[in-house]
Amino acid sequence: ESLEKYKLMPALCKLQFESYLHTMKDMNNRMEKADDDLKPVKVPQVERAARLAAMQKKYGGLVIEGKLVPSNTLIDKVATIAANGELRHLRWDELNTRDDEVKNTKVDKFVKVDPNGILTESVQTVTGGADTSTEMKLNLALKRRGLALEAGGLMSFTAHEMLNNFYTEALNTEPVKDFIKVNLQQVHDADVEVF
Repeated sequence: ESLEKYKLMPALCKLQFESYLHTMKDMNNRMEKADDDLKPVKVPQVERAARLAAMQKKYGGLVIEGKLVPSNTLIDKVATIAANGELRHLRWDELNTRDDEVKNTKVDKFVKVDPNGILTESVQTVTGGADTSTEMKLNLALKRRGLALEAGGLMSFTAHEMLNNFYTEALNTEPVKDFIKVNLQQVHDADVEVF
């Protein structure tokens, strides 16, 4: 009986040791890196696919395919925001689909001086901006952002969809007499203020 409870001790010690190492590595990385050297967190493809599959199962009526699949870059940006603990607004042109990311990605190489004063070659991936010129395209882009925010653990898709519905309703509501209709720029300004 007393030996039973000690069978788990090696596994618990290993878990404690690994969590300590992970925490210390994270703290060390945060202290040593300069703000301009913070690299985006890259979510592994397997984990990204698992998160999207879990959301597909959770939101059965929502088919996460084609124009609704958020780009890998968008999910990585959300993961970076979550890792840094600093919420920021994701620009609408950053809300790309995975298909657009694959078709419109360019790799730019340039020379950069690192903190030690050494010239190093850096690579930056540039993707074309998402099209949000119409209400329908904006609605799809915001759904992608909601999926990416849930995949990153920052906000549930349901809560984000309430915000998206509020924007859509504001755009489609007939104005009161002597007032003008809400336009996309006003919705954009409100969205920036929310985040």
